[in-house]
Amino acid sequence: FRGPTDIIGLTTNERAYRKLALSWGITPVMSEVYESTDVLFYHALQVSRQVMQLEKGDKVIITGGIINGRSGNTNTIKVEYA
Repeated sequence: FRGPTDIIGLTTNERAYRKLALSWGITPVMSEVYESTDVLFYHALQVSRQVMQLEKGDKVIITGGIINGRSGNTNTIKVEYA
């Protein structure tokens, strides 16, 4: 199943990048490690604008396992606009 929404998988881990590359409908992107969630969200929005060719006002949903750094935990969801 592939939903109608484009998905970008932003990761700092090469193994996770490779797994995302095998997932249908996900565009993987390697990222630097950021110390601040504000900088991370800004970077994610910039990458989304470039990769997805977003237009002003397009909605971007950012999810992630912030703070604890353990995979499989999503504890942050943020809505941004391009």
